[in-house]
Amino acid sequence: MGYTARTLTAGADIPKYVNTPATPLYTKGDLVFNYHRAKPAARKAGRVILAEGAMDVIGLSKAGIREAVANLGTACTDTQLELLRQLQVPVHVFYDSDAAGRKAAYQFGKKAMAAGIPFVVVSARGLKDPDEIFQEKGAEFLQETVERTISFPEFLLDYLAETGNLENYEEKLRYGEEVSEAAWKLLKDFEQPAFFQKLRDKTGFDFSVRKQVPTVRSRPSQRRKEKARPPLPAVRQGRKRAEEAVLQVMLSSRSAASRYREEVGFFDDPACHILSLYIYDAYRRQESLDPQSLFDRIEEEEAQGLLADLMDRQLPENAQAFFDDSLGAVKDHVLGQEIDSVNKRIQETDDLEEKSRLAQEKMALVIARHQARNRKEG
Repeated sequence: MGYTARTLTAGADIPKYVNTPATPLYTKGDLVFNYHRAKPAARKAGRVILAEGAMDVIGLSKAGIREAVANLGTACTDTQLELLRQLQVPVHVFYDSDAAGRKAAYQFGKKAMAAGIPFVVVSARGLKDPDEIFQEKGAEFLQETVERTISFPEFLLDYLAETGNLENYEEKLRYGEEVSEAAWKLLKDFEQPAFFQKLRDKTGFDFSVRKQVPTVRSRPSQRRKEKARPPLPAVRQGRKRAEEAVLQVMLSSRSAASRYREEVGFFDDPACHILSLYIYDAYRRQESLDPQSLFDRIEEEEAQGLLADLMDRQLPENAQAFFDDSLGAVKDHVLGQEIDSVNKRIQETDDLEEKSRLAQEKMALVIARHQARNRKEG
């Protein structure tokens, strides 16, 4: 067990948060505060808010934002990063706007970019941390602040200019190279021209031409060969097929995408998950999407190969019934996983009260699964 607390006395030499030192039972860097409560809310909201401290999470929760977690400090460890990845939703980084908080956002961004975790940065320059914003300006203002996000390259454009010296030629060159590399990796094609113009205004250099030889992206008819991988177990293979069927309908139905995101919210298969993020992003901008244009935007090879495969498949005549069956199959697998998890926890605990509580939790899950199957058969 561990504790965290926020100091009430301000001072340069007084830490903002006081945490339990590492013990054999508690290591702060292995945990994410409020993770167990925020997990379902994050998947439903399609995002997770990452703050620094416990009080920030509490302030966000008071404002009705339930999908918030904290890493209890300014450094996000690899273990915490992996926990965030498992949520399978984009991370909205909402650290303090002071120097330490902005440095932490920079360090997180570098790690998340290398790990392929989608994220944006909440733009809160001139404001305090989430808890203080709630205390001083109220829930509505905090809700509006959370919605003001910028891409990591936009964050770098200002942050690295402030922390470096653009009057020095070598530093300016390194600045431009780091910012442009993030832009190439994270920005969409239509975002890049305007961004590179901003970078040129800052440096006088044109970084819109890459030094490396550009790769030619294949078309769907020129399918890339996937690397050989061991086959998935039968259960996971069944869920993968159901997720692919869901995505097949989502490509032609905005309402199907909205419904899946509301009722399930995440995909277990990595390629399905990545493709779903592109689909959600497309529907945020338009009512319908063009699969070919979507294909041209995707950079990840497995997701691109999956989309090409889905484009080759014939959608059944009754697409709605096909989607309902596929969605039901995914839910069945999700409930099955939750039941297996509860069974494991029942076996691991010797506490009779905990066993009884877990047995009730299992019964509720079994009933929900039975009801879902009956609805499907009916």
